[in-house]
Amino acid sequence: MQRKTDDAIHAGTVLPDLAAAQFHIAPVQTRAHQHHVDKRAQGGSTAILRRKLIRTKLSRKARAGRCPHSVSHVASTMSRTTSGSGDADNATGKAGKQRGQFQSDLHAAKTIGYPCPMLNLILLEDEAVLRQELTEFLGDCGYRVSAVANLADFRACYAPTQHHIAVIDLGLPDGDGMELVRALRAEGRQLGIVVFTARSAMQHKVSGLIDGADYYLPKNTDLDELAATLSSLRRRLGEPVTVPTWILELGPRRLLPPGCCAIALSQQDLTVLQVLMAEPERIVSRQQIVESLGEDFLDYDQRRLDTQIRRLRRKTEQATGLSLPINTARNAGYRFFANAAVRP
Repeated sequence: MQRKTDDAIHAGTVLPDLAAAQFHIAPVQTRAHQHHVDKRAQGGSTAILRRKLIRTKLSRKARAGRCPHSVSHVASTMSRTTSGSGDADNATGKAGKQRGQFQSDLHAAKTIGYPCPMLNLILLEDEAVLRQELTEFLGDCGYRVSAVANLADFRACYAPTQHHIAVIDLGLPDGDGMELVRALRAEGRQLGIVVFTARSAMQHKVSGLIDGADYYLPKNTDLDELAATLSSLRRRLGEPVTVPTWILELGPRRLLPPGCCAIALSQQDLTVLQVLMAEPERIVSRQQIVESLGEDFLDYDQRRLDTQIRRLRRKTEQATGLSLPINTARNAGYRFFANAAVRP
């Protein structure tokens, strides 16, 4: 029977049903099926995004000054989060490698002076852990975040006079996020819309921008780009933008981290910070720092300076939850790499 069928195919007399089966075209996807496809695609993107959230979590602290987590807390929390996300790990096949990179990613985190607006933002993301982490990230960037999990919650929470920016996922359990984008644009309100989704194909991006999104970012986008995109959108909306600054007050001998209470300093701590913060972004040599302390560089034990810098970092993190933005330049000196001001 099989041989007769094969002969019929070669002879061009194959049965119509069998011929159609050779080139079967899938039916139009249902909403539930599309959501399933989106979640499978999001698995890999979510794993990558979580690792990027680790890399930038400490740097976001310096903008808002409200994140209480220590480095060890961030590492342990994110390790538990990723190790529990089986779907994402299976989708990428790199879970072990990603967990192994957590500590190095944390050490690589730096405080960068992004704009620090206190603007109301609404986040629509249905994946619970990712929603929580993005909420913390956006909060540490300086935004007041209302986080919701589905379209129904968005409609109940969204306040046109309150929310100025919306970050919207597309693959949702109760519908397509693009339907919401179209509806918001149809209302004609001044709202900045950033689509943040696992759908990264060019046709999806073009369609999303045409249908009303101001920006369309796939979830494998670097988080620095997401932060910069939100700042750019804020400027387009005509909202003022400020840059967080670390302030050193010489008279009261105290350090004012952005958004936090003052930190009392010893005279030696004050002298070291004054030298570093007087020229932010420039490497200050060990000799210059030591001589500012009134010591002879040739007789000075270099380990004392390293200990003092470690103590300053620890004091700042314990008091504020922020990482003191000082880099070590090996065999050269130190660099204060955030915006700084020194006052009398």
